[in-house]
Amino acid sequence: MTVDILLIETFAYCPHLETSGEIAIKFKKNDLEVGIVFIDVDNPDDYIPKPKFLIPRSRQNRVKALFGVLKGYNIENCWIEIPDESLTNLLFEKIRNQIDSCNDIRSIKEIKIHDLNIGLGVASSYVSYMKDPEPYINKELIQRYFKSAIATYLTTEKLIKRFSPRKIITYNGRFACSKPIVDLCKKYSIPLLYHERGATKERYYLSDNSPHDFKAIRTSIKEMWELSEVQGKDEIAESYFLRKIKGEGIGWVSFTENQLKGMVPEKSKKYRWTYYSSSDDEFIYVEGSIEHPIFKSQIEAIHWLIDYVAKLNDVELVIRVHPYKEQKSQRLRDFWNNLCGKNVSVVPSYSPVDSYALAKNSDLIIVYGSTIGVEAAYLGKPVIVIGDATYRELDCVYEPSSLEELSGYLSLKFLNPKNSKNVMPFGYYYMTYGELFSYYKPYSLFHGKFVDKYLLYENQIFSRLHELKLNLSQLT
Repeated sequence: MTVDILLIETFAYCPHLETSGEIAIKFKKNDLEVGIVFIDVDNPDDYIPKPKFLIPRSRQNRVKALFGVLKGYNIENCWIEIPDESLTNLLFEKIRNQIDSCNDIRSIKEIKIHDLNIGLGVASSYVSYMKDPEPYINKELIQRYFKSAIATYLTTEKLIKRFSPRKIITYNGRFACSKPIVDLCKKYSIPLLYHERGATKERYYLSDNSPHDFKAIRTSIKEMWELSEVQGKDEIAESYFLRKIKGEGIGWVSFTENQLKGMVPEKSKKYRWTYYSSSDDEFIYVEGSIEHPIFKSQIEAIHWLIDYVAKLNDVELVIRVHPYKEQKSQRLRDFWNNLCGKNVSVVPSYSPVDSYALAKNSDLIIVYGSTIGVEAAYLGKPVIVIGDATYRELDCVYEPSSLEELSGYLSLKFLNPKNSKNVMPFGYYYMTYGELFSYYKPYSLFHGKFVDKYLLYENQIFSRLHELKLNLSQLT
């Protein structure tokens, strides 16, 4: 049997499982043969909210509910695949000594199986799970990740040989339980599409470019802006910045909701340079085009800046620690919140200082890649990006490519801001990228406490809702 589109999923949480359902329906509507398989692997990254009222965890129940809906759209090739535990253990034992000898995350990412870099996905998952780019090594958890990655690898290869899919679709692509799918598509020369969250809750991302491919995203930003003939696209683009500065999450989350509007520390020097830290662990161990031209890491960058400012008498460096650092490891929070140095002050991650008011009160903004860099450029501030960012190449920020060039900019103490209109393509993209949900909207019944309370009945609920939808469509 051959299928045109094979969706391979290892994540059951919202909205990614629902997105796979939406995509399956979309391709079925185009008269393509669609199959969707959920590999029931022990996936440490697959977060399902803890159940209430002694209701079992929802992993398989959610998948079965999805399949119940899809069959109403005549998508019959839906199944749960159970990995072969004995084969998984056999292959795991071949690399067990390598795993056990790893004492840091960098050695983990180098482990390969059959020339596939299975360790890279494990490393990417692990730093996110531990909320730390330099985590301590929990051997038990690392072994669990490798077993899940191996199980995904073996099961996916079996599916490819069984169905000879013309195209495969999967979620994200960087995790321990999704990276093997990406690697096998490359091995067998099968076109691959990635799905992810879109710009807002109403949209999802579907592309042959990885969501971590900054170069591809930059190209998309410019092309969408140049090719768009939408009336009022300037207003759409500007709404991104206005809403962000207002404190809205633009469909997902706001990091400034606990900040006090207008609260800014008193200026102590003639010039104020403000560095905004990034929350970048998800981009550390990925394949793609993310390139940091000057420093090897953000940690190296901030140490260099602290040393540089110590030699200046008329400049203060304010380090605004990203509010999301509060969700990271204790080690990482302690590192950032306790930074110190001559002419340096730190605004901790938990501080109510207004990040945008601080930007307005600064003479120069420095970022490693944080989106507040492009937002500060919109506010008319000179911005230097010393890492990689999706808003590079728009001529809205200064982009030094060497330590000498960076030092040259900083020696001026103050820079003229770039044209603030140059940020508009970025705002437009991040308000509109992705496709609108049409059939299977994840933020209705699947979201929130409803799922926890009615977990055992969700299959029946979705079946009845689908029947009601069909009846209504017949009436109209």
